[in-house]
Amino acid sequence: RDTGYIVKQVTRREKDALMHILPAYKQHVQARGGASLLRYLSCHSMRLRWPWAGKVYFVVMRNFFPAKPQLSFDLKGATANRRALKAWQLHQTNTVSNIYNTLRDWEWMDIGMATDLEPADRDELWSIISADTALLRRLSLLDYSLLLGIYRPPPTMLPQQKHAQLAELVRQSG
Repeated sequence: RDTGYIVKQVTRREKDALMHILPAYKQHVQARGGASLLRYLSCHSMRLRWPWAGKVYFVVMRNFFPAKPQLSFDLKGATANRRALKAWQLHQTNTVSNIYNTLRDWEWMDIGMATDLEPADRDELWSIISADTALLRRLSLLDYSLLLGIYRPPPTMLPQQKHAQLAELVRQSG
């Protein structure tokens, strides 16, 4: 199973905005030696075959998740319309991991999520996010989010095994 790509439908307006910023985006990614979480690979359109259907636009992006995460979050740093589940669903057995694919800001706060990163990894990630958001800010793009995947090793796993598992996930993600 290839998990290297994410395909996302976009509106014509979003497609036009992406094409408009393409030169600045390309320069940003090249200047950072590819160190960017913004990884658009291509933009496409296709006409649907049924009557009255128009064109559908979609982008193909790099998927940084080497394997399906146990939990994934689409975080915008806002709470308006940022709930994927009803509050009671969040605490039901299997609801989160088996029924709903991507959670949002409210679920992140409801669960009390936190990240556990090594200081060097945290600093590198912060540098990448800061540079990416500076680009988006410079281009006056306000609607963006961070797709975050959570992998939880079993509590019985030894520290050396956890580090080995994490190293393998990093290797797989490229």
